[in-house]
Amino acid sequence: MTEDTRQPKPHLVTLPEGRKAAFGCACGKSQNQPWCDGSHKGTGIEPIRVEALPGAEVLLCGCKETKSPPFCDGSHNALPGGYTTDPFESVRDIPTVEF
Repeated sequence: MTEDTRQPKPHLVTLPEGRKAAFGCACGKSQNQPWCDGSHKGTGIEPIRVEALPGAEVLLCGCKETKSPPFCDGSHNALPGGYTTDPFESVRDIPTVEF
């Protein structure tokens, strides 16, 4: 069984120029977060198509609890370890992910 790789903070992603879409992990098991690596097979969960303007910076959900997949809606703030009183803490440690 593949390990759960969800995290309590979003992934900051810049969609590269010339690429309009990719597939994001929805199951929380991909070893290539936030992107799908096929680990969802057999779970009944399908990857989510990520579409954004080339070069756009977006926050993709890391906790997989968002109500607006694949984008972060702040749902991680209600999870253990997700809420902070420092308004900038949530963006200081967001991992930047390359395609």
